[in-house]
Amino acid sequence: MRKPSKKTWRSVIVLGWAAMLASASFYAWAQEEIAPMEQPDNGWPRKTTTDGVTVTTYQPQMETWDKNRLTARAAVSFENPATPTPVFGVAWLEARTEVDKENRMVTLDEVKITKVNFPSQPDKAAAYQAILEKTLPTESKTIALDRLQANLAVTQAEAATKKLPL
Repeated sequence: MRKPSKKTWRSVIVLGWAAMLASASFYAWAQEEIAPMEQPDNGWPRKTTTDGVTVTTYQPQMETWDKNRLTARAAVSFENPATPTPVFGVAWLEARTEVDKENRMVTLDEVKITKVNFPSQPDKAAAYQAILEKTLPTESKTIALDRLQANLAVTQAEAATKKLPL
């Protein structure tokens, strides 16, 4: 019987590593698929109703992510039965983050609204902020690290573009 050549051994080793990597990738994928999700991501915009007012929150845009503090802004609108025309504004928020690099997830805690602006009804801004604060999550929320990084990359790219007056 002939002794296997070095080339044959290399092929066996490469195939062995490829099989291990494929099975590890499949295992990771299977765990993601099997693991129960906290809540399904229903996309944007998101609507909630509190105190008879329907609040629509549009996809937040990250502004900064420094160490464990994330800041963002989101367009919001308010509708109530008395005035069916929506009132639009912007809310700025801040949250504490904790990154799980192994699972590529970020936990958001201590979410708070730092500022609001309702140009068409500035006198009601404080009331709108109080309603928004009632809609904030009371427990931690998780979001994919990749999603936050992509959002931040878009913000940074927009900031880097040269703005010209119209």
